[in-house]
Amino acid sequence: MSAEELWRQILESRHSLKSGSLCFWGHWFGRPMDNWHTIVNAELLEDVLILYFNNAETLAVYNPSRCSLDGGRLVIGDAASIEFRWFYYGKKPDAESLQMMKIWKDGAKLRPETDFLPHLPKQDLDPNKPAVELHSSF
Repeated sequence: MSAEELWRQILESRHSLKSGSLCFWGHWFGRPMDNWHTIVNAELLEDVLILYFNNAETLAVYNPSRCSLDGGRLVIGDAASIEFRWFYYGKKPDAESLQMMKIWKDGAKLRPETDFLPHLPKQDLDPNKPAVELHSSF
């Protein structure tokens, strides 16, 4: 489905969407099933799908394609880039505790960037895996 169709489905069914752990091109955000994210809203601004999660987290997906929401499970098959923002867990949410991770496509390669690590491990980034998956254990 297209990004617009996904956006509309999220808005229509956001109360029945499954919560879960995020994975970007095969790279888990944290340990698998360690962090739990719930979509609370979504916005589509031209070619950018913005997902809003509980705990004031946001995920911007640029040029999303091959999207699905089967059974409430979110999968975005491909994208030009993603940018995830969250507040450092256990700290007061403010400008100093805001964290960012970005991964973008550069030809056949994926390029990660963060504002808190000197480099994000690249070995688990796989351009053949979905750009975004929200894994649920149930």
